Amino acid sequence: MVPSVDVRGPWSRGRVHEHLDGFAGPVRLSFLDEDGHPRVVSVWFTRVDDSLRCATQKDSMLARRVGRDGRVGFEVAGDQPPYRGVRGWGTATIEPEDGPVVLEALLDRFVAEGDPLAGWLRSRSDTEVALTIAPETWVTWDYSGRMGESD
Repeated sequence: MVPSVDVRGPWSRGRVHEHLDGFAGPVRLSFLDEDGHPRVVSVWFTRVDDSLRCATQKDSMLARRVGRDGRVGFEVAGDQPPYRGVRGWGTATIEPEDGPVVLEALLDRFVAEGDPLAGWLRSRSDTEVALTIAPETWVTWDYSGRMGESD
């Protein structure tokens, strides 16, 4: 059984899922580099149940670091008012066999039909790995009440 994610802040688990599913940008993902310093990368994601799934090349810095230490922080939030979003921490795992499948899901979500980027990314799918983030805690915030609604 997968442990339940601790949800803190004004949103319910259902509202968190709505935000993650409707967000049109990347997750900002933090991890510790081998020198002990934090790093942040932005990667496309899709949500499956309470987990976030990403794809990256198997020899990428992200895959190498997460393979050594799966502790990560993340944020899914826009840069324009009204400020709202989800951040948190959890554990990421590398799943080499799922890379091409997750890549296709990400292309469906983020890349327009016929975009040459999709073909280039598919040409490298045999070296793509999936990265699954199992959140331990989601922290939500939503300032739309004081900043005005807009999407």
